[in-house]
Amino acid sequence: MANFRHSAEYASLFRLYTNAPYRAEAWLHTADMAAQLRRADDWYKEHPLAETNLDALAQQLEIDA
Repeated sequence: MANFRHSAEYASLFRLYTNAPYRAEAWLHTADMAAQLRRADDWYKEHPLAETNLDALAQQLEIDA
């Protein structure tokens, strides 16, 4: 069996099985970011996706379409 102790593969497997965040992604697991994500999710629920009327948008922006 190959020695994975100091390799990127070992680090990836460790994070996968322990659910530990990668150092570069640790900011994503802070309380502040969790609050921001909750607010974003709430905003998304209140503003559902809709098709954009490009003609109306061009008129609002006073662009010759």
